[in-house]
Amino acid sequence: LSILIVDDEEGVRSILSDYFSDLGYQVSVAENAAETLALFERSKLDFVILDVHLPDSNGLDLAGKLKTRQSMVDIIVITGNMTQYDYVNSFEAGASDFISKPFDLQEIQIKLGRLRFERKRRIELLNNNRELEKTRLEMESIVSNLKSEIRGKKGFVLPEAPQGREDFPEIIGQSKEIEKV
Repeated sequence: LSILIVDDEEGVRSILSDYFSDLGYQVSVAENAAETLALFERSKLDFVILDVHLPDSNGLDLAGKLKTRQSMVDIIVITGNMTQYDYVNSFEAGASDFISKPFDLQEIQIKLGRLRFERKRRIELLNNNRELEKTRLEMESIVSNLKSEIRGKKGFVLPEAPQGREDFPEIIGQSKEIEKV
């Protein structure tokens, strides 16, 4: 899985990059919004760890742009000022989770593990939905072909749906047996 680390502090980028590379992630780094958007245009990414305060953009604005470009990407926002942090805006911008600085690497790893699990489930649901839609379209085609074939037969007319009776509208039918009822 690929992860992009976006932070204006070289030390943070270095620590996170080394840690997640050792865990087997394909890691890219960026120090500002311009680099991040350029990387996003060139590659499909699974996860982004994104600092809120960047020299050329607000991290939440950037998160929204990233989600617009790749809706399946999961974004973990990091900030040094968690007490004034606007949680609602982070989720509205597309963040999946957030961490405060100074951060615990294992906490980020746990959050990424949860996001990986959720991502796997989302992908399974998308695949299942695609299969269901494919089956639905196939069934519609079969029904349409059968109707056309039936209409093409001489002397055969598709029956009309039975109409209700005026005296007892809840009774449907015209047979002698139903008349007795």
